[in-house]
Amino acid sequence: MPRRGTRQGLAGFPPAVPASVRRKGRQMSILNSLVTALTGGGAGGASKGGTLANIARVAMRNPQLLAVAAAMFTSANKHGGLTGMIDKFKQHGLGDVAQSWVGEGESKEVNADQIREVFGEQGIERIAQKSGATPQETPDLLASVLPGLVNMLTPGGRTPPQAEAPKSSEDVLTMLQNMLRGR
Repeated sequence: MPRRGTRQGLAGFPPAVPASVRRKGRQMSILNSLVTALTGGGAGGASKGGTLANIARVAMRNPQLLAVAAAMFTSANKHGGLTGMIDKFKQHGLGDVAQSWVGEGESKEVNADQIREVFGEQGIERIAQKSGATPQETPDLLASVLPGLVNMLTPGGRTPPQAEAPKSSEDVLTMLQNMLRGR
């Protein structure tokens, strides 16, 4: 209950709380519900197989890294979102791997060394800094989560046009949440 004389802003946050903090709070709420669903606390988590299990492990270990990875695929990402990410893998000789994540068949695995090659040491450092992960663990965590996120964002084996791409990492995480709920 708000104290007398204070106003409530959007989503119950006082208006003085910056928008970035409100967004982070909503994002953490989504991440918490994803961890619950992926670890068996909600319907659908256990029946989705290894890909979602990998996402669950990353979400439990470092939920912020999952949010950072999700942001890579948004239309707001300066590197071109989903299409740009797939192109980045193609440029490093891993187009067949990235394309397998888009298709409806089995997704090929990617390893930490390949992730380092695609993102470079500076890219890994930036991702680690944003997520709070160490630069040593970041490539392994990304290798676990990227195939599942790409697969989820390409239903029916189709890469959506940029205009239909998620606008924020919250949109990506909400899509994952809805998939787990069977929507």
